[in-house]
Amino acid sequence: MTYRITVVATGQELLYGTTVDTNSAFISSSFFGTNFSVISHISVGDEFNDLRRTIADAIDKSDVVITTGGLGPTDDDNTVRAMCDIFGLKETVHGDSLMKMRDRFERIGRKPYPTDEKMVSVPDGAFVLENTAGISPGFVIRSGEKCIASMPGVPREMRNMFESYLLPYLKENYVFSEGMRLSYRVTGIAESEINKRINDMNLHESISWGVSAKSSFSELTFIFSDVCSSAKSETDSMVKEKFGNVLLGDGFASPEDELVFMLKSEGLTISTAESCTGGLIGKRLTDISGVSDVYMGSVIAYSNAIKSRLLNVNEKTITEKGAVSHEVAEMMAEGLQRVFDTDISVSTTGIAGPGGGSDEKPVGTVYASIRFKNNTETKRLQFSGSRSHIRESTATAVFNILRDKISSNSADK
Repeated sequence: MTYRITVVATGQELLYGTTVDTNSAFISSSFFGTNFSVISHISVGDEFNDLRRTIADAIDKSDVVITTGGLGPTDDDNTVRAMCDIFGLKETVHGDSLMKMRDRFERIGRKPYPTDEKMVSVPDGAFVLENTAGISPGFVIRSGEKCIASMPGVPREMRNMFESYLLPYLKENYVFSEGMRLSYRVTGIAESEINKRINDMNLHESISWGVSAKSSFSELTFIFSDVCSSAKSETDSMVKEKFGNVLLGDGFASPEDELVFMLKSEGLTISTAESCTGGLIGKRLTDISGVSDVYMGSVIAYSNAIKSRLLNVNEKTITEKGAVSHEVAEMMAEGLQRVFDTDISVSTTGIAGPGGGSDEKPVGTVYASIRFKNNTETKRLQFSGSRSHIRESTATAVFNILRDKISSNSADK
């Protein structure tokens, strides 16, 4: 069975645009690929009649309604009042939450105001969700086959309550299936190419799929209309056959994350010489904990003088071929290896724009050179978009070239 969910986010600040509703996105992502299907997100202000009407409409159209916000002590916190009015319940102070609130206030030298009891009040008879990250408890009301849950609007409090209490409650009280999706991270190819490869798989019409582009990979997800292990296994095999080494390994958050793991596994060290990327490759590598085991350092050789002085790039070559050239990239990688004495040395030189391009070398032209032990391979890459996009694309391409190279080298052993 599939349960339909409506998420209602409350608060005038959401309507003013001064606060972005991240709670609804978090809740939806938590149910994605389960038999709990989010059918709509609704934002509503704090005015009581608007809030009550919105929640009541959501209950009519959904099996489960989840609200966030409106559980505080002020006059515009009306969620508990609206719920009580809808279901004909009375407000009651939750004793454990009241004691917790008084204890917290005492520790900071503050006495509770009479109105503070409002933020520890719940509808009488509701199942209470503990707030371990704040004061206001959440709650669940069951009405026939309907389930209505309310949680605080503070994201940290809401997420903790959802994961620790609401989600376990739903799993305990409903048939909850999490086996209706397969997810992959694809790197190094465009969405159009992903689309082509998926079309070549001739998926059954009961299987839907979607792709979401991130900064250095695309999230590819398949959703199955029912739980069928044979369909999932067959789809998984086809995906791995069609996408091969452009799939990130399980558990890796980015291509550089997997690259660092591969370097450690193979006992390889790496250094970087960056011109157009300005240290971005090194930055993304050093964002990963433990990378010091394999990453020795970088030279940001932005000027031609530094290319020549530190990396021993021939000045005549720069003059004749240009700083953005196959030859200069190669000399940078080879000079870098002599400086750092690493197993792998990587160099980048290119035109990130928006100016500086030509017919022969338009904006987005990049040369990336990789010296792996005693062999050097240099590629000309071509990107489009903004300056930052070209730089990020270059870094991602370098990581993927290295992943392929190390994988091939390992297979040849």
